[in-house]
Order: sequence, then structure tokens, then C-alpha cells
Amino acid sequence: MKKIVSISLHEQEEYLMGTMKQSHAYKMLQKEKQISEVRQLYKQGNSKRSIARQLGLDPRTISNYLNPETTGTHASLGQTRPSILDPYAEEIKRYVTNRYTAIQIDAILRTKGYKGSVSTVGHSISKLKKSLFEDRQLLQNAEFEFVKRKEIIPLLFHSKKTKTKLSEKQLQEVYKLHPKIESIIDLVDDFRDILRQKRNDALQSWMDRATALDAQLLNSFINGIERDLTAVKNAITYEYNNGLAEGKINKLKLVKRTMYGRCLFNLL
Repeated sequence: MKKIVSISLHEQEEYLMGTMKQSHAYKMLQKEKQISEVRQLYKQGNSKRSIARQLGLDPRTISNYLNPETTGTHASLGQTRPSILDPYAEEIKRYVTNRYTAIQIDAILRTKGYKGSVSTVGHSISKLKKSLFEDRQLLQNAEFEFVKRKEIIPLLFHSKKTKTKLSEKQLQEVYKLHPKIESIIDLVDDFRDILRQKRNDALQSWMDRATALDAQLLNSFINGIERDLTAVKNAITYEYNNGLAEGKINKLKLVKRTMYGRCLFNLL
């Protein structure tokens, strides 16, 4: 804060400017210098071809730079590219306000000719939800509310009794719309109990329940357990672990990274 207060307003703007903006400002300045140089050489009587040879540019670029309307600002600055979802924009907005999920919306759009990826639909819906959330008038007129994913995730790391920003009523609505969420939270709680109570005999039945749920990430986790089942059961049964060794290795790596490029004769 002291540093920002002590510098000039112009320096403050540069200091607080984002990396992309800084890069764009630098490129724009370089281009302005090049345009100025081209025009100066042309005024001195050099031909376009001669200027192109001197500066290593295309003759058409020289002609463009000599145009009085040409500036260092990129023509596409501030413009947004058309999206493959633009034809379905109003339709997507209607589905979102009616609480359709991204997967449901993607399936509907594909029947109407959409050939893009699922992730494109997901990103578009995520942005739309944020803009709708800011539209207070729309929220007043519609019987729905947005629940952020980050408000549900803490339940996975603690328990269903953990205090969240969501009310019990909101949680029940979420579970009603997405039944797998409640089942996954129950499975995570049960796995935590297996570890705490050292019940490796209950591991197989837990894996069967998790497999039956058919959740992609859980299936991946179960595949990992099955590949090294004996080691996982031993980890549940015994107190021993390699935490101390991993901690020492982590510390050594930190020292190594700190010393990278410094082990010179000057240091010795």
C-alpha cells in the first residue's frame, strides 16, 4: 500500500494493470513506433518497396501503415467473437430459468442441430447464471434461486452436520434435483468412518455401493483401490504411514528449488 501511495498516478495505473493489458499496451506502443518510422521514411523520399526491405515488412503492410486512419490499436479490441451457441441464446436462457441442468440442455440442443462440445454449453450456462444472478428484477419475477457449488462441496470434507451457508430447505431442494449428491455425501461419510474405526472388512461392501451409484469420479477412485487393495486394507488396519518420509522429501525439494541457479563459485 505504501508503495502504491508513493508513486505517481500514471505509475499506479501501470502497476495495477493486468498482465494481458500490459502486454497489449506494450504491443500497441511498439506498433505505433513502427507506423511512425514508416511514415517518416516515406516523407524522406523512400519508396514503399525500399521501406519494406529496410524494415523487413510486407509492402502491403507499408501501404496500410501509410493510411492516415491506421493506428496501433488492434481492430478487434473490445469486440467479442460470435459463439456457436448464439442461435440458441434465448432458448438456453429459458431452460436455465426453468432449472434444466447443463446435460439436459445439451441433449435438447443436439436434437436441434447443435454440434459443439458439452463443455461449451457448460461454460455458457455458468456465465449466464452469473449474469442472471445479478439481474435482481428477473430473480424477483422467477420462483428459483441459485445455489453455488462451493456451498455444497464443504459437506464432502466434513459431514452432513457441518454448518453451511445453505438452509436445510435449500439442501433438500438440491438433493431432490440431484439425488446423486446426497448419496455421494453419504458414501464419503461412510468411507471416513471405515478409516476412523479401522473396519477394512466393510471396505468391499462400500465399494459395491459406490459402484452401483455409477458416478464417474467415484468409479475412478474405486479402480485405484482395486489395483492396490492389499495396501489400502493395510493402511486402514495399521497405524503406520509414510507421512514423515514424505514431509522430509518435500522439505528437501524445497531447499533444492531455493538453491536452483545459486550454487556458483561466488556463493562458495
